[in-house]
Amino acid sequence: MGPGFAFRRGLAALALALCALVPVSVAAARPGSGRPLVLDAYSPLHRRGSPFTPPVSSPSKLAPGHLYVATVRGTVSFYEAVDYVALQAPWQIMCGAPQRAPMFSSAGGSGRVGDDAEFIFALPAVGHSCGDMKLPRPYPNFQADAGLGWTHPNAVSRQGRVELSRSHTYEFALTGTGRPVSFRLADPDTRDNYGSFDIYLRSAVGADCAGRGHLAFGLSRMACLAATADSSEAPSLPAIPQVVALDQAPVARVLRSSDVPGVNQELPSGALTVTQFAGLDNKTRAAAAAERRLLLRCGFRSAAISGFAAPGQPTLRSAAVELSSPRRALAALTAESALAAGTQAPARTTVLSGSDAGFAHGSIITFTPISGGLGGLELLASAGNYLYTLTALEKPDTVSREAEEKILGELIARGDPADTRARLLRLTPTGGEFLARALSDVETADEDYFAPLGELGMPSSRRSARSGSSKSRSQTARTRGVVRIWLPSR
Repeated sequence: MGPGFAFRRGLAALALALCALVPVSVAAARPGSGRPLVLDAYSPLHRRGSPFTPPVSSPSKLAPGHLYVATVRGTVSFYEAVDYVALQAPWQIMCGAPQRAPMFSSAGGSGRVGDDAEFIFALPAVGHSCGDMKLPRPYPNFQADAGLGWTHPNAVSRQGRVELSRSHTYEFALTGTGRPVSFRLADPDTRDNYGSFDIYLRSAVGADCAGRGHLAFGLSRMACLAATADSSEAPSLPAIPQVVALDQAPVARVLRSSDVPGVNQELPSGALTVTQFAGLDNKTRAAAAAERRLLLRCGFRSAAISGFAAPGQPTLRSAAVELSSPRRALAALTAESALAAGTQAPARTTVLSGSDAGFAHGSIITFTPISGGLGGLELLASAGNYLYTLTALEKPDTVSREAEEKILGELIARGDPADTRARLLRLTPTGGEFLARALSDVETADEDYFAPLGELGMPSSRRSARSGSSKSRSQTARTRGVVRIWLPSR
């Protein structure tokens, strides 16, 4: 038994002794399971130096010396959703077995999860082996404060050793001090988290003292049984919910931190419902309601959004919406283009919209500021079952249409490879220059090789490139910055 456990046991015994001397005047000494407290792992209000979610607290005080049990159920993620779909630096390998979605909804969206209130069972890691991870392993990020300070509470277990729960449900021991009990999660940055916990608070019963359960309260078995002598049976919990998973593909089709130099604005990282997405994508409730109706008519399935900003750089917002078919994605493009012209325009700008020839199915909306204010553009394109948007705003307006079209083109190419054997790699500017020079050398070598055969012996692609009817390969490499690598089929 460690010194910390012994100290808590002493405090619990002292609280019981004082309770015998001081009359209890707390209204809610015996809360039932009732409606749970909801602790969301996501919080957009991250404060430097305060690496915690905002706490949730019981509506009533816990009676001094009275024993309680907090039953906590749920799964969460402390990592960006994209890390489970396409690992981002510095992560190199996914360890453990992530589950496909959190048990309960979250303002942070939805994605694969690897944590519950007691264990880590999956996480991304640096390196090329998971051999040293030893998953699942205990994780003390779930914390409670019943009046004696924040700590990870002891889990009640008859065996003494706590095992990973298949239902991700755990019972934690608490002792009242005449104050409400509060719960929170510790994490350096709560803005990329998602998932939530349902917390049911009840009085401890004799069965909680059985086996080695009494040790969680810091009491002997006799003292634990005496403290729960007047208790009835523990109330039953609701049935374990069926997990409903949103398609995670959209989270890999929006801008990531590795794509642009701006600072990630940490919009919810998970896949979003239509209501969540429309609320984040619009400034007013009326505009959000209009977009929600539009997307539902077009067979909405899932969506993702991200944002970036930096001094001297345009503020970027990227979105990917999955619809039920390519036809409906094209219909959504038409409707969204008309809607966005009225709802996305910054104040004091003139708006002009039209088609964008840079995409097979694309639109562009320009926001021209009046007297040097905030301006920019929004690009929209449909590809497959997806609607993509990219908004770039800057003051003064120096947004480059060509640069933003290139970014959106790369997102579409990355998200929808035409062949399952293909892999798309995003080139760095230096890599693009090397590739352009290399392709130019290849073209020269080809021309030298085919020169003795004359024009008729030259491949048709070379003849058309010479005549100016299409871009040469080196020009394509410079403008697109994307390379398709073909892997042999198996």
